[in-house]
Order: sequence, then C-alpha cells, then structure tokens
Amino acid sequence: MSEERTRLVIRDAAEMSDAERAACKALWGRVWPPDLNETPEDDPERVESMVRYTMLLAHDGSLLGVCVLEGREITVNGAPHRIAALGGVAVDEAHRQRGYGSRVVEGWMEDARARSYGFGVLWTGEQRVGFYERLGWVLLKGDLRYRWLREERRIDGPILVAAFTPDAAQQLPAWRSGRLHLGVDGW
Repeated sequence: MSEERTRLVIRDAAEMSDAERAACKALWGRVWPPDLNETPEDDPERVESMVRYTMLLAHDGSLLGVCVLEGREITVNGAPHRIAALGGVAVDEAHRQRGYGSRVVEGWMEDARARSYGFGVLWTGEQRVGFYERLGWVLLKGDLRYRWLREERRIDGPILVAAFTPDAAQQLPAWRSGRLHLGVDGW
C-alpha cells in the first residue's frame, strides 16, 4: 500500500476557516463522545487564551489528524509558569497506525518550541501514556490539581510534561513530584 501524501498546517484559531473548524469539530465528535455534564464554556472563571491548531491534511485536503496548542499559566510548587497545553489530539480512525498521531504531536512540539514555550503539558488517559512517552514526554507523579466551576479538584488521570529548553530540562525533576496546579478547567 502506498503511503498517503500529507502536509501539516498550523494556524491561530482566528485564522481558521469555517470548513476547517467544522472538520476539526466533526473529527473530535467521532473520536470522543461528548460529556454533556461539563463544558468549559459554562465555567465563569475560564479565560480564553491563545489557541493554535496543528492539522494533518491528506493530499485532497481532508483532515487526518488534529491537536490544539493553548497558551496557559500554571503553578508548580507555588511558582507561575507559562506553558503550552496540548489538547484535542485526534486521528481519524480509518487512518490510525500510520504514524499520523506522532506527526501531529511532533509538529505541535516544534511549534511550541518556536513560540518560546519552555514546557508542554498534557492530560490524557492511561492507555495513551506510552504513546507520549515514546515522543519524549514524562509522567508527573506529584500533587496534581485544577479548578472546575469554582471547585478545587484532584486530577484523575495522567499528566505528562515535555521540556523544550535546557533550562526547562533542569527544572523537570522538581516538576515530577511537586505540587502542580493547572488553573481553571481541564483540557
């Protein structure tokens, strides 16, 4: 079977076409069932921040995979840190096991580095930890929390971090077992 020609496209949310937004929303809808109980838009504390989309497109322009970079501020051991939050990672089921997920995340990581983020942080399911570790992400094991609808909550799934600079790599040991607060809402 011949490998499909693809290209990565990275855009700020404001630059997205209606068709691109619809394609991303449709892909996310196929990959994850909606959680009707919790929507970030309902949280009055949530502040919209800079969002960029990394999209993997087939030669015909169809969307194969997507993820989102959201600039956020979190605290680690009480100190604020500007990070790139990785969210919305999805690959169309018909195109899995071809390296497209890795390509989307690696493109996201290059964009985060180019935008001068020291760290990337993601929240995922147990079954996906190995995928991210193969791409250089490290599992955090400390006291992990966030706020949702004005309530402090413990994080109930794996949080991983990637260091993008030498300075960030030096700070990583303190992050691995420290107190990390993701701020308002999950992603």
